[in-house]
Amino acid sequence: MPETSEALYARAQAAADTDGRLGVPKYVDWDIFPFEGELLVKRLEPPVIPEPPRHGEGGTPCGACEPGGERAVWANDTWTLTPLDEPNGLPATVMLQPREHLDLGDLTDQLAAELGLLTIATCLAASHGGTALPS
Repeated sequence: MPETSEALYARAQAAADTDGRLGVPKYVDWDIFPFEGELLVKRLEPPVIPEPPRHGEGGTPCGACEPGGERAVWANDTWTLTPLDEPNGLPATVMLQPREHLDLGDLTDQLAAELGLLTIATCLAASHGGTALPS
């Protein structure tokens, strides 16, 4: 049986320091990690049940759902590839997401396969000047 959100929260709180924060992951010490200086993990908030509506749910607008969204650097009928709003020091940061509101575990086999292929195509496009994304 899957862990409940309450059980996950209790387990995370038990692992947190006296300030209620979890430690940073070990990869922050890797040579290739792009940031330096002290990193502080946000305190984990208790679960909210029911979960508040996400962008695009309950009548709120959602850029990923709009065909040919203005900010998309690439899109088709099913997927959008959109840059993040703010610079973060990396050469590029984009979000590949389905237009339909789905969690990763809710993707059909076909969408999961497309996600894999598009993720590789996005990586290739980033390394080869944008020439690897399908039309």
